[in-house]
Amino acid sequence: MFSKDQIRKGIETEVIVGDGHTLFRPEHYASLVSEESLRKARLVTTHKSDLSSPKSTIFDNNGNVVKELTAVYNLSFLYWLASQVGVEHDGGSYNGRGSQAQAIVSALIDWANS
Repeated sequence: MFSKDQIRKGIETEVIVGDGHTLFRPEHYASLVSEESLRKARLVTTHKSDLSSPKSTIFDNNGNVVKELTAVYNLSFLYWLASQVGVEHDGGSYNGRGSQAQAIVSALIDWANS
């Protein structure tokens, strides 16, 4: 589904990022994959803020609380993308979402440059 060139370009243009926390709008990934494909993969979902903790509360770019947001959870996207290209990674070895994301992107970089 994805070529090594596409993955390299996605990394260079920061469509593919080692971020395990951010919710991106589907159009963030538009240069790499269609929104329809993201929806078919069930990656576009409605996320709701849980105001009991800052870690579970969604904020916009200006720091305002967002009650809900239809978006793609980047860590889920990275796991999906790695499975689409058959890249093995050790993301599951880490507890932190950021560490998982960085491990997956590192494996994608290695694969794309091999």
